[in-house]
Amino acid sequence: MITLDKKTTNTEWVEYDEDVSFELRPFPLSQRSLTPSGSNIIEVLIKQAIYCLVDWKGIVDTEGELIKCDAENKKFLFDYSDELVNFVCDNSAKLNAKLVNISSKKT
Repeated sequence: MITLDKKTTNTEWVEYDEDVSFELRPFPLSQRSLTPSGSNIIEVLIKQAIYCLVDWKGIVDTEGELIKCDAENKKFLFDYSDELVNFVCDNSAKLNAKLVNISSKKT
């Protein structure tokens, strides 16, 4: 049986640590067009992370002021932190898995 949860617009807050959390959305395969052909895997992952990240809490500048979660700041964050790119991509993939549950396969 395959169960579909068609609430694809649902987002989920995921805690990174005690001070930082990210609001993420699933990454549909139809959005792969966001990735340029012939690009390297890092470019692909950064574009996926930017798409999946909806909002954040606990991201501040050097003076402790909150930084807005916008396209420019997301790109900066992901250009310089492969750890956060991986965190966002891995957790958005977990959201994808919640949308389609394949409980058994015929062989």
